[in-house]
Amino acid sequence: MRSYRYLHYYVFTGHLFGGNQLAVVLDGRGLPAETMQAIAKEMNFSETTFMLPAEQPDTDVRMRIFTPGEELPVAGHPTIGATFALARTGVIERGRERFVFGLNIGPVPVTMTWNGDALSFAAIRFRIRLGPRRRCRCRLRPSRAPVSRSRSSPAASRFSSCR
Repeated sequence: MRSYRYLHYYVFTGHLFGGNQLAVVLDGRGLPAETMQAIAKEMNFSETTFMLPAEQPDTDVRMRIFTPGEELPVAGHPTIGATFALARTGVIERGRERFVFGLNIGPVPVTMTWNGDALSFAAIRFRIRLGPRRRCRCRLRPSRAPVSRSRSSPAASRFSSCR
């Protein structure tokens, strides 16, 4: 039986066991979509993310996002939470200001601010085409880092705009 390493994060909260739970599977290589979906269903969090090698030259990693019921093309909460998880594990180098996720809608860049060696702020901006004439522009800006299960530092966050 294969085991899967994942991190359990609490995103958009100021205290442990608050906010939105997120599972970040650090190595999703070799997992078919059906298995990813089954893992997300078993986790039963809002979203579960799976990190994969980059598939496009303008991205740093490929990330797939699953809810217990379906795969999502993009979502802010798991993208911000995964950014903090990858920074904490060293996948994102300390001090780096930009990181690009390959999502189902295409490349999604994340801008980052650091406080010494710790990631303190991450923001995403993406566009979604809703039809021939409609677009959704979202900007998600948390105010502090998410709290991981093994850490209890404050981590309040907020949405600044989505229009």
